[in-house]
Amino acid sequence: MKKLLIASLLAFTSICTYGQDKEGKDIKVQTGELRFKCARVYLAFSTGFNNNTGALGLNIDVPVSKEISVDGGFGRSTWGNKFFVGGKYFLNPCHMGWAFGGGITYNSGLSQFVAERETVYKTQEKVLLDMKPMMNAYFAAYKYWKLGKGYNRIYLELGYSVAFTNDILEQLDGTPMSADGIAITKAFSPGGPIIATGIAFGIK
Repeated sequence: MKKLLIASLLAFTSICTYGQDKEGKDIKVQTGELRFKCARVYLAFSTGFNNNTGALGLNIDVPVSKEISVDGGFGRSTWGNKFFVGGKYFLNPCHMGWAFGGGITYNSGLSQFVAERETVYKTQEKVLLDMKPMMNAYFAAYKYWKLGKGYNRIYLELGYSVAFTNDILEQLDGTPMSADGIAITKAFSPGGPIIATGIAFGIK
C-alpha cells in the first residue's frame, strides 16, 4: 500500500512537471510569434472620404511602444495638398486589432481656381476662387487586420474632422455665386465624417 502511494505521488509529480514544461514552452512559442508580428515601422497607402492623406496618400506609422504609435503623411485632396501628424493607442500588442487616436491635418488650398458654379442670377458661369489653406483636428477609431504571413496589415478608419476656421473661401472674379454655389464648393473642403481604408507594409 505504501509502495503504491509512493508510486502514485511520483507519477503525479512527473505529470505536473511535464505540464509545466510544456506550458512554459507554449508561452515561449507564443511570445516568439508575438515578437515576430511586431514591425519597427509601417509604410501605408490609403484612400477614403476625409482621409488623413486625402483621396490618395502615403503615411508612415512608427511604433514607440507595444501600445502606442505616431504617424504622419501626405497626399492629394479636393482642397489641395494634404499633410497630417497624429498618434494612436492600440488595445492589443503589436499594433493589431482596435486602436483610437487623433491628430492635426493641413490642406494647402487652391489659389486662382476656376470652376463653374451657380450665380445669384441662377445661371451657371465660370468663377475664379481662392480656396484658402485649412487646418483641422481629427479623432478616429481604427481596426487593423493582419495580412499574410509577414508584418503587413489592412485597416479601416472611422472618425470625425473639425475645421479650426470657417473663413475658407473667397471669390476673386465673376458673377457672385448663389448660396447653392457656395455650398457646393464648401462641400469639397475637409471636415465632417471620416471613412478611410488602407494597406500598410510592415518593416522589421
